[in-house]
Amino acid sequence: MTVHTQDVEARLEKLARATDGLRARPELGARILSAVERTARPSWIESVTLSARAGFAVAVFAAAAAVVLAWHNEAQAVEAQAVAYGAMGIEW
Repeated sequence: MTVHTQDVEARLEKLARATDGLRARPELGARILSAVERTARPSWIESVTLSARAGFAVAVFAAAAAVVLAWHNEAQAVEAQAVAYGAMGIEW
């Protein structure tokens, strides 16, 4: 393992020496900021559309969860009513 670590260290040192003279151009930061400013911002209708897509997915999930919960609660209510109906005894 030590040999591998020494090999990696030697390769990194060699790479550092080879790239020591490389520097970013002075105008690079200005060019990047200019490109960012030129990118089109979404219009309000595009923002609403993107939000609506995400909102629709959440709404579908919520509706499905509500249906499952309603079905489960309805089944419990029917069972409770059946138990209560069977517990009532009618004597003549």
